[in-house]
Amino acid sequence: MTSGTDKSLASKFFNHLSGNKHFKQARKASDQFIVVHYAGPVEYDPFGFTEKNADPIDANIAKVLS
Repeated sequence: MTSGTDKSLASKFFNHLSGNKHFKQARKASDQFIVVHYAGPVEYDPFGFTEKNADPIDANIAKVLS
């Protein structure tokens, strides 16, 4: 569970991965990036990342943990 945004996620990627040869900033927009996979470079737009990858906690697990 995170309170971050797509833009903050992209910012963290740039801050932590800028020296990695498999990670590059895209030329189209400042928050888009490229990951160089085994098959070649793939461009990503972080818009919607946090929403698509949010894994809700099952109600039973939340109840046990509380």
